[in-house]
Amino acid sequence: MINYLSGIVSNIESQVITIKNCGFGFLVSVPNETIYAINQEVNLEIYFYWSQENGPQFFGFESKSQRDIFSLLISCSGVGPKLALLILSQMSPSDFLNAIVFADVKALSSINGIGSKKAEMLIMQLKDKVDKISYSKDKDVAITKLKEVSDVLTSLNYSKPEISIALDSIKKDPNFSNFTFDELLRKSLSTLVKKY
Repeated sequence: MINYLSGIVSNIESQVITIKNCGFGFLVSVPNETIYAINQEVNLEIYFYWSQENGPQFFGFESKSQRDIFSLLISCSGVGPKLALLILSQMSPSDFLNAIVFADVKALSSINGIGSKKAEMLIMQLKDKVDKISYSKDKDVAITKLKEVSDVLTSLNYSKPEISIALDSIKKDPNFSNFTFDELLRKSLSTLVKKY
């Protein structure tokens, strides 16, 4: 199995780039081809996929977390590689993880090609699997604290939309990962009091 691929970009098409390596040209499907340029040197995390219709395919990603999310997505019923790439082209790994952890149907259904039913299905199938994705320690801690805040707000009978509003407000602060649990809870409650 190929884990990563290094080489020079020799051709760019819609969601596909060709990587030249040792005289070979590898066709690699990517979430966003616009971030690449001809003659650019790249090193992509590779997911090798086999289908009866198309045979072997390479899918390339900028980070391991992006590849891990792709792998989780195609493990869901009704989600193929094309839809998984579409999701990753419109949502960062951390935003996708947050949407699953906090059951944010609105964020997921804002992606082209995903309605509320598909979003709910993704949340249901992935909510117990997202902990397999490796992120930085700071990101893990921040997400854990936000999940705890969400649980507390739920116990206080706030609805999911209300909780989403409060957490979205917190995440707009670039330093939110440095806040303590108490600070996050106070900020959440403050937002909810002002909103309602």
